[in-house]
Amino acid sequence: MSLTVISIAALAVYAVGATFVVLSQDRPGIRAQSTFQIGSEGEEPTVVISIVNMGQRPIVLRLWRGDDLMGNTVGTYLQPPDGITLTERKRYEMRLRKADLLPMTAGNGRVLFRDAFFEDTRGRRLDIQGIRGNLQRLWNS
Repeated sequence: MSLTVISIAALAVYAVGATFVVLSQDRPGIRAQSTFQIGSEGEEPTVVISIVNMGQRPIVLRLWRGDDLMGNTVGTYLQPPDGITLTERKRYEMRLRKADLLPMTAGNGRVLFRDAFFEDTRGRRLDIQGIRGNLQRLWNS
């Protein structure tokens, strides 16, 4: 093998590796988690949901949704019409009270949330770590 062929092969391997590193760092990454907070004197208990964009690419949260006991889904848009844009390391936080678990719906009256998640503008479901247990704790408080 000539030195030219080896140099070209080494350059190709380097280019593929560099491309892989750049693409893996550029993709969006979401960390969404929930915590249950017992209310102090005079305050009611809440579930705090925080979502952070761990990637470099911006993500636009369109709505947060909840599933009821029957498997139906109810959604609430976030700051219409554009949603909430999370740039790199940006955090969004929301608090749910017990009254928020029983939203009014157009045809069904009231539903009880058993699960919740965010949806981005691409229609991807962004699950929230620990949300089912924390919603149950809030409902039982």
